[in-house]
Amino acid sequence: MAASGNTIEMAKVKPVSSNRNSKAVSENASDKNITPTLAKSQQDEKKWIKTNIKVKECAHFVKANNQESSQDPKCNCGLRKGHHRDNQKQGHETHWKAHSIHANAYGELEFDDDNNQVAKFVRVGDCEEGEVKRILDNLLIKHWNLQKPNLLISVTGGAKNFDMKARLKEVFRRGLQKAAESTGAWIITGGSNAGVMKYVGEAIKEISISDEKNRVVAIGVAPWGCVKKRDELINSEGVWPYKYSLNDGMKSDNPNETLLDPNHTHFLLVDNGTQNKWGTEIAFRSKLEKVIAKLKSTMKTDDTGTETKDIPVVLLVLQGGPGTYQTIHGAIKNKTPTVVIKGTGGAADIIAQAFQKAKPTEVSKIDQSGIEIKETIMELDDTAEGDLILKLQQSYDKNSIQDYMNKIREIIHNKDLLTVFELDSRNLTVDVAILTALLKANKNDVMDQLELALVWDKMEVAKNDILGDDTLDRKKLNLPEKMLTAIERNRVSFVDLFIDYGVNLKQFLTKEKLLQLYNTEKITMAHVGELLQYLIGDYYLPYYCDKNNSTYNDVNSPVHSGLQAMTNLHVRICSEDNYASLKIKVDHPIQDLFVWSVLMNRQEMADLFWKELDEPLAAALFANSLYKAMNTRSEDTEISLKLHQHAEEFNDKAIGVLNSCYEKDEVKTQEILVRQLRNWGQTTCVIMAVQADNKRFISQTACQTLLNSIWMGNLSQDNSIFSVIPSIVLFPLILTPIVKFKDDEIAKVIPVGDKDKEGNSSDGEKIEQTEPPNRQSSSNSFIIDPIEETGNSRLSCCERFWYRLKTFYLAPAVIFYLNVLTYLVFLGLYSFHLLISFNRTFTILEGVLCGWVVTIFVEEIRQMSSKTGRVIVKSSRTKVITSNATSVGSKFRTYFTDYWNILDLMTIFLFAFGIILRFIPNDTTFEIARVSLCLNLISFYFRILHIFSVNKQLGPKLVMIRRMVQDLMSFVVILAVFIIAYAVATEAILYPNTEFSWKLFYHVPRKAYWQIYGELFLEDIEGQNDCTNDAALYRDYNQPRCPSEVGKFVAPVLMGFYVLMTNVLLLNLLIAMFSYTFELLHQNTDSIWRFANLQVVMEYSTRPPLPPPFTLILHVKYLVHHLTSCHQCPPGTSHGFRKVYDKNGQYERQLIQWESVIAEAYCNKAEQASMESINQRYTTVLESPLSNINHVMEYDMRESVTLRLERFNDFESINQRYTTVLDRLENVSSGRMMEYQDAQGQDAIPTLIETRFEGIEEQIKISHNVLDWIMKSLIEHKLASKDERPELADVEERLQKEERKKAKKRIRNEQLKFFFKQGFEVHVKCRNSTYPETNIMRAEVKDDEVCWAIKMKKYNPVRYTAPKILSNQKTYTDKYDLIDMPENERDKYDFNKFDMVTKVDRTSLCGFPYEISHGLPLNPRGRTGLVGRGLLGRWGPNHAADTVVSRWKKDGDLQEYREKKPCLEFVAVQRPDKQWAIPGGFGNPDKKLEEILMTVFAREALGTLMDDPKERPLLLQKLKKLSEKGRVIYEGYADDERNTDNSWSESRLILYHDDTGEILDNIKLRAGDTVCATAWITASSTMTFWGAHEEFLRMVTDDLKAHFNNNSG
Repeated sequence: MAASGNTIEMAKVKPVSSNRNSKAVSENASDKNITPTLAKSQQDEKKWIKTNIKVKECAHFVKANNQESSQDPKCNCGLRKGHHRDNQKQGHETHWKAHSIHANAYGELEFDDDNNQVAKFVRVGDCEEGEVKRILDNLLIKHWNLQKPNLLISVTGGAKNFDMKARLKEVFRRGLQKAAESTGAWIITGGSNAGVMKYVGEAIKEISISDEKNRVVAIGVAPWGCVKKRDELINSEGVWPYKYSLNDGMKSDNPNETLLDPNHTHFLLVDNGTQNKWGTEIAFRSKLEKVIAKLKSTMKTDDTGTETKDIPVVLLVLQGGPGTYQTIHGAIKNKTPTVVIKGTGGAADIIAQAFQKAKPTEVSKIDQSGIEIKETIMELDDTAEGDLILKLQQSYDKNSIQDYMNKIREIIHNKDLLTVFELDSRNLTVDVAILTALLKANKNDVMDQLELALVWDKMEVAKNDILGDDTLDRKKLNLPEKMLTAIERNRVSFVDLFIDYGVNLKQFLTKEKLLQLYNTEKITMAHVGELLQYLIGDYYLPYYCDKNNSTYNDVNSPVHSGLQAMTNLHVRICSEDNYASLKIKVDHPIQDLFVWSVLMNRQEMADLFWKELDEPLAAALFANSLYKAMNTRSEDTEISLKLHQHAEEFNDKAIGVLNSCYEKDEVKTQEILVRQLRNWGQTTCVIMAVQADNKRFISQTACQTLLNSIWMGNLSQDNSIFSVIPSIVLFPLILTPIVKFKDDEIAKVIPVGDKDKEGNSSDGEKIEQTEPPNRQSSSNSFIIDPIEETGNSRLSCCERFWYRLKTFYLAPAVIFYLNVLTYLVFLGLYSFHLLISFNRTFTILEGVLCGWVVTIFVEEIRQMSSKTGRVIVKSSRTKVITSNATSVGSKFRTYFTDYWNILDLMTIFLFAFGIILRFIPNDTTFEIARVSLCLNLISFYFRILHIFSVNKQLGPKLVMIRRMVQDLMSFVVILAVFIIAYAVATEAILYPNTEFSWKLFYHVPRKAYWQIYGELFLEDIEGQNDCTNDAALYRDYNQPRCPSEVGKFVAPVLMGFYVLMTNVLLLNLLIAMFSYTFELLHQNTDSIWRFANLQVVMEYSTRPPLPPPFTLILHVKYLVHHLTSCHQCPPGTSHGFRKVYDKNGQYERQLIQWESVIAEAYCNKAEQASMESINQRYTTVLESPLSNINHVMEYDMRESVTLRLERFNDFESINQRYTTVLDRLENVSSGRMMEYQDAQGQDAIPTLIETRFEGIEEQIKISHNVLDWIMKSLIEHKLASKDERPELADVEERLQKEERKKAKKRIRNEQLKFFFKQGFEVHVKCRNSTYPETNIMRAEVKDDEVCWAIKMKKYNPVRYTAPKILSNQKTYTDKYDLIDMPENERDKYDFNKFDMVTKVDRTSLCGFPYEISHGLPLNPRGRTGLVGRGLLGRWGPNHAADTVVSRWKKDGDLQEYREKKPCLEFVAVQRPDKQWAIPGGFGNPDKKLEEILMTVFAREALGTLMDDPKERPLLLQKLKKLSEKGRVIYEGYADDERNTDNSWSESRLILYHDDTGEILDNIKLRAGDTVCATAWITASSTMTFWGAHEEFLRMVTDDLKAHFNNNSG
């Protein structure tokens, strides 16, 4: 689990860099002797560099040849004589040489770009390979803390004048990013801010912006003599850091000098003593790459645990000049795979052309032993060589052509080391090209190839290109060796592939590997077991903690930090002694891997292993419980959201499997729900769902059927309360038909523990024939089994009565009703006692009440100690715990979690307190006893509310009351502040200098409290009552004190404000809180009641059959049994919610197998439905939008004619006359179709045909009237047939119906025409497969299926509304979730107009009204694959205002241009998800431009600067000037990733452009609270922006005619 990131609070992004605790060294030469205070790591680095690194310097001046005479001639080192020191000018040497000196340039570079990147650098001399290795090991790895790479990508090519088309540039950038991110690669380039290196740097920059914690290591190896401003880097003590300005360097006119790229992380500046000479670093770079390749990367293996392999190296070539041939030639010679990017020009295109024209040639060689070896090489024919020579002559010096050709021939010889990649390729990307090159170079080692594909996460490559080879012997492959790597790296597709290829997980997974997956520290499986028990609850008994389990006996010490790292949770770890003897064997490898995947929050991996498990329902519920438990303990919001989503996904799986099982067999499904799960904590599915507060699961029909069955016991569910309650009192009624039983056969009583006739114990598995699957065991001390009715085995009437009596009174429903009746009797006796007979004489009734309360107290003790007691619900939102706890402490914690239990104990102890006081012979204590017992009676009455939870109407109301009481408690704290403040103030004003008395604490707040309810005490405040100023009289509050004169005036005024705040404001706020709570819970009434009903069922299924006070008899029996057996009933005992089978029982195995088959069918059905939603689409369009319209309209024309012809089916002669019309229309030419289009979608049938049809229709109407008149005349004269009169078709009605149908199609054609005119590009991002901030996959919607006018046979959009939207009741969030409401109740909002109720403008900015379907608004741009609101707050349009604050980009005083267009800078903000965006937000779109700038822009881009009293006036002045330049660029639909079918974003884009720069040139920026960073960014298509903001920037640049990309128009 990733840790939460730190919020960036600076105006610009500060990437992760080395420690910089010192002050920056000044750029001035006078400051070079200043020694900064360095951190320890910097001091060590400085010491090592000064001691071990040497650089080169010109030893003496030697005049260079071939130069004109000059007063200041050049030396062979490249510098003028005047730039040499005096000692270098002396002497007359003729051979130039360089000598070594100690390193004098090293430290850190802080670039002044937008991101203020910081990079390490050092000046090194051209040295031997051994010295290079020492630099690598000590400086790069040890002091610079670089991790060993998994891959080395060396990029070479054009150092300047390199340009690439925007699209190709994007392809290269994305490919390089994928290669670097997926492998943890190092990238080595020339390091300059020009040519290929600059493109590489820009790609690295985007990786750094998106993931600041995992920056890609980019090492620039550049020649020291060609670096601009190198003299300023010289400082014997190092620079920490040096502020490297990119703008100042641009003014240099030396073509042989270049700036360093600001996006590289490290620089090695190679010095051979020369200046302004390129290529001097090539030898050092080659040695560096060679020693890096020899670094050994540690990899895990199947047997030894680890092995070391060389780091793969690949050379990437773009463009390039003469030196590129030498670089590639050296790489091929060193067996380094090389990828040449064709289409970049220069040497890359020439080599690509040579390789593609080369032909394979077979040559023979003789090895040292004299054996002939045949080898295939690539060679060029004469024609190809001639073409290459002509091309080389056009680019290079003719004298070097032959040398280049020789290198090219050697380069292309080995086809396995050279790969050509075309940027225009549609089937290949740069990262795949690099992988392909590495695979070709390792084609003889399949395992190495597989490792490469695994590291790159390219399963298809492994499946098709590596393992798909028919000649490969897969049996010899050691796939388990790679399985562990795939699991650790979360390569789900590879794990699935290896399983398909026969990897046996039981043989693969050993104890060492399982521990290795959890942590490298000393974590044992016992610790994992304790963690599971800590998270889920100690009702769950993992087999990791089973002392009877074996093989793990290596527990040495507790590890606290390991488990923290494993789950990011603070957990309590057991002591060493507790687990020193545990031995755990890996008998369930798939389950162990599944548990590990869930703990690691690897959802896809967990889903893969879940499909392989034998008990999928239990596994899904386990995952749901574990995810929820981790979610409650996670402090990271992003992780919490993912955990919640993963929990819901597994909950959906559990519900899907449950319902599938229930559809097949109800009985088996109920047995699965209550079957004790040996492999899942010795619990059951129902208990696990209750434990996780899984209301959705419990609300399913299967669970409710089970609860009903347990609730009624052996009684029929047809029994009503009116038949059960009378039978409780008059038990002989159970023999009458009034009470119905499930099994009317004779039964016998079998005590638990005895054996049946077949020899099976009652707590084991019954034989299938003698154990009806639908029978539920009783929860008490005996089990009632029906007896088969065979022969003369019928029982007598007494036995039958006894059986029914036992069965009746053991049913949980009867136990419940019996307890309710006796409790009502108890309340009646208690009330009678307090009202009538409570005196000092102790009565028999009082003794009965005392005994009754004692039995209630004993029952509470039994529930606390029981292993299968009641369900305890903390609240409707919090965790639910059953008292299946194992430890005493846990049982107490579990018991006191329930509010009803706390009320029970308080009631009992208050009763005991009152009874004790009543025996004290004192009148005062007796009255206190009376009050205590009266209060106690109130609490007893409150306890009866628990009974109402069974009722579907009253049960949810109890939950609402509890939630409202919680709201009230928090509200009372606020109210108390007002009461105390007002009470003290008014008391001090009205009655100054009151003497201290304990009664003061009662009288001071008394008036203030009752004034809330309208009792104002005006007579006391104004002194109108009989009051006195005599202290002796008012001291004891026997007579009221007269108020002061000032108080008579001030107190009423204070009371007016007080009543206004408390009565009007606070009480109405409380009412609003109650209303919100009610509406929130009212939506879930059904699930709340079902869950509360489960509480009652579980409680009374474990209660004794006798109610208090008679339950004391059974309590004595339980106590005797406990003392004689020295333990409670074994954990494997069956009861209503737990059914235990024999460990090796055949029926249980069949049940598990049946569940697995049903689950597999469910998964297949779900996958098939997913595939159908993607593949089976209704297609009505052809290749292009225009042909789509033609096709649809042509079809409509033919259909129109067909419908008209069908009108004449009853008139055969007329029908025959026009049978040829369709054939004629089939041959309508394309020219006629264009005329049809010009008719704007109308049925443009030729005029002649239309006239004919109209004449025929008129004739039919006349014929219809004539026939009708004839029929009436015949009937009147009784000449008609006796058969029923045939009804003539109503032609007019049919014509009207057809006209309506035609009009509907005309509207559809208009919609189609508008849709295709708009184009698909405006509606793309909101159809991406994954919805933002979730793993929810949208239903696929193809381009030709977006428009609502095009019907789809199957459109199954995913439904999603974010939980934070449902719970957030702020002004920008709609209160009602319409999609959950019936269609006739969805009229909560007025769409397409200003909603007067919510005061929200719900009109669309698109310029036309949107459609409303089934009470829900429809996205005006069409389908998105998701319904609901998603992450948006409002139904329909969500209006936003986006501000672009811009200025022209300048280089000093000069304006920058690209492609002859000015460069534009704008203010961008970085969102919490690390994406860059334009400042903006949702709100009223009709705000003034100045107001939008002052709020939206200032909030996000200026932050706390607006609160600074010094900065605020200046900023307000600037913003006011800038607002005058504001103008609206665009109003309409925004292609936002958050859009859904029913909720979408519409934006008002406002441009504030400072054309002169006088307003914005010196403005300060500071990130606001809602964003991470803010910065000036150059408008460019190379950067990825959030949502539709990239398109908005394109609009702005087009409006200002500024540069955006190479293709901008």
